[in-house]
Amino acid sequence: MKRFLNTRVWLMIVSLLALLGSAGAIVSGMAVDMAPDYWDRDLTPFETDMASVIELVWTAHVTFIGIIILAIGLMTSEPLRARLGAIAIGSLVGSQLLAGSLASGYDYQFAAGAAAAAPFLAVMALGFAACVANWNAAPAPEAVDR
Repeated sequence: MKRFLNTRVWLMIVSLLALLGSAGAIVSGMAVDMAPDYWDRDLTPFETDMASVIELVWTAHVTFIGIIILAIGLMTSEPLRARLGAIAIGSLVGSQLLAGSLASGYDYQFAAGAAAAAPFLAVMALGFAACVANWNAAPAPEAVDR
């Protein structure tokens, strides 16, 4: 089980998923194209522009948190890696859930997006679990010898 819950591996998986998914949505234009679909009514041209900006900012946030998670995975050792990884993944997921929940009060269809994101949330949960499981891991020998 310890091999399965390797924090470095899970942080790489989570970061690449966040980076590739969000950067891909920005570059391909999918973030902008799908923005009006998340609202339960027809939007005016101004509202469509605002919805596009919201999706771009939201997606860019995921991109940069993905970079932070990648850096944590590559530049730290246990137990710091596990602790920072848990905080970063928890912050990423928590911020997305909070923002979507708050926006749903303004006719944003967060439930539809959350259902589509279930596989991504499952990967995030596994990465978070790996980090929590290694929270008190012994430091790597090379980290102790410094």
